[in-house]
Amino acid sequence: MKLAILGNDESFQELTQRSEAVEWVRAGSFEDVAKLTDIAGFFNLNDDASAYEYAHFSVPVFINCVSETVGHKTNITRINGWMGFLQNDTWEIAGNYSDLVKTVFENLNKKVILTADVPGFISASVIAMIINEAYYAKDEKISTEEEIDLAMKLGTNYPYGPFEWAKRIGLKNIFDLLESMSKENKKYTPSPLLTQAMQAL
Repeated sequence: MKLAILGNDESFQELTQRSEAVEWVRAGSFEDVAKLTDIAGFFNLNDDASAYEYAHFSVPVFINCVSETVGHKTNITRINGWMGFLQNDTWEIAGNYSDLVKTVFENLNKKVILTADVPGFISASVIAMIINEAYYAKDEKISTEEEIDLAMKLGTNYPYGPFEWAKRIGLKNIFDLLESMSKENKKYTPSPLLTQAMQAL
């Protein structure tokens, strides 16, 4: 199976590891993908993946789209393309789950959990909230970033602490997701310190 991918070096490495049944074609631009006629699917892992129009694609399209929904775009499958999530054996997805989509996931050796088409899926929204709470704790001078990270890793066996997650995922991604979720529920409103850190970027 031949799949096209548009994304940075880190996301390319994370997605393509352990997928021996797949021949990967790395595209330099969105326009390059449109010229490929023999692919079985297309992964757009860029942060702006939801900004493109995919109606002309006849193959499954998988987009990194965590803080938005796919809405009426029936040929798209939303995935969490944040750093650290692509290497997971099980993915949360939303949107298109046709037989062709299932075949792509089988070739990638990925199990899937079909979730509601809402911002954040499940795991990303939980991690965003943990990061937000860590910023509240830092703002209240409960502890330092380093100590909070260490406490969460030792106390909960997390692979990363909340501030490490924020750096790995990207603070803008976390902020955008919290902003999106806060439209439905104010408990997701980004903390003042997180907002300040975002504005300083």
